Amino acid sequence: MSRTGSRTPPFERAETASYVVFRDENVIKAKNGEDGHIEFSGPDAAEVINDAIGALVAGGAVFIRDGTYEITSSINLASSVALIGQGAGTVLRVPDGHDADLRVVYGSGIDHVTVADLRIDGNKANQTAGAMTGIYLDTVTDSKVRGCWVEDVYGTGATMDDGTGIYLTGSSRNVLSQNASEANSIIGITLDTSDNNEIAGNLCRNNAGPGIYLDSSSDNTITGNTSRSNDSSGIYLASSSDYNLITDNSCCQAGFAHGIYIDGSSYNTVTGNLCRANAQVGIWLANSSNTVVTGNASIGNSQAADDTYAGIYTSGAAPDYNLIQGNLVRHDGGANQHNYGVDITSGTGNLVTNNDLYRSGRTASVRDTGGGTIIRLNRGVTPPVIESLTPFILETPQTGLVADTTGVKFNSNAVTLPSSGYASIAIEGTWTASQTDSVTAIELYDQTAGAVLASVSGNMGTNVKSGYASFTAGNTVNVRVNVTTASATGGATTDCYEAVVYLRYDLS
Repeated sequence: MSRTGSRTPPFERAETASYVVFRDENVIKAKNGEDGHIEFSGPDAAEVINDAIGALVAGGAVFIRDGTYEITSSINLASSVALIGQGAGTVLRVPDGHDADLRVVYGSGIDHVTVADLRIDGNKANQTAGAMTGIYLDTVTDSKVRGCWVEDVYGTGATMDDGTGIYLTGSSRNVLSQNASEANSIIGITLDTSDNNEIAGNLCRNNAGPGIYLDSSSDNTITGNTSRSNDSSGIYLASSSDYNLITDNSCCQAGFAHGIYIDGSSYNTVTGNLCRANAQVGIWLANSSNTVVTGNASIGNSQAADDTYAGIYTSGAAPDYNLIQGNLVRHDGGANQHNYGVDITSGTGNLVTNNDLYRSGRTASVRDTGGGTIIRLNRGVTPPVIESLTPFILETPQTGLVADTTGVKFNSNAVTLPSSGYASIAIEGTWTASQTDSVTAIELYDQTAGAVLASVSGNMGTNVKSGYASFTAGNTVNVRVNVTTASATGGATTDCYEAVVYLRYDLS
């Protein structure tokens, strides 16, 4: 690279920057953006760009014009300096057969940096070795990467940055927005031990690993991204990546994994995301607790195998006290469908409520093998009902009861209603009468309140069941047979063959 004294006319103000880098046949040149003076030139693009950046000791901007620039060593960012291209036509390309470690754009221990509007072509099809990263920020703060295309970065995944499009480590208060990180050897975007960053509006597609990956990174916002057709999960949190907000993302068509996968990370909020047509699970909480999963759509996952993976799934040693609320889960009617809409395989105290689980699983809408799970008010879920044991079940027929006068003709033993765990109560009866003009009611009577809780009535009925009614725990109830309309025929009778009281769990 050489520094020259030649001068050319000033740039138009629309192109004014601290330095403007451009290709002049095989020579890369950097002009002073104010007076047009060519201050740096040479065949090595990274060297010319670095010299321009290095000259901006008080900050500024290096503008790279459209063209393809072969990069064989890192472009080294500096604090308060912006590196800006013209768009997809500004290409920083790893040359064929580079086959060596390379961080194309690199910054370490700096702040207030902008990288924008340029394309990094890793050219992985023509590499056989080397650990490469498109944009690598180490201990960088208060900076922005926006509007960049990072694609085809080569790597083997030996480390988290190896084969990753955009990688941050130990960095905070940065914004990655409107970038496209595609077809990289491992990951689209990685946060490694990086907190309080925002990943917004990016496209991560066709990467061989996850689209977006967080490792030991907390308090980040991941919003409005499209992560699709990656081999691994669309969004993947691991290793105590806690207190992150994951909202309004589209995580679809993961080739071998899940829409959103949270492993060993807690207190995250997952809301308003679309997880569709993924190979395995829509949203998976593994060993993760106190997570809010609300307002998401998990549709048509389990594409790798029918009746095998759930729409929303918890597993592992301690997926405890998670809230799964207000989500829509559908199996999408295809050949391969979820086994369950929501599958709680382990954990304690999880709450599954107000979800729309209609047609959500081939086997069932919900499976719960955890402990103390509360499942309530979910569409498509029939609340489990138990038939209580004696003396709730009137198993001995009561026949020949007088029906030519009104009034209670039989009272069963009294029972105290349970104090917890149940929401409502109903009664079912089978009875007949000797005459057609009498009406008999089979009643569940609250002796404490002096009121009928539930009843069925008529001249006769077989397995007629009442609606469910609320009750007061601890009150005393019994079953009674009450003739409400007497027969005009003297000696008329009514027979009650069975009365069953149903208690419904506190699920609806």
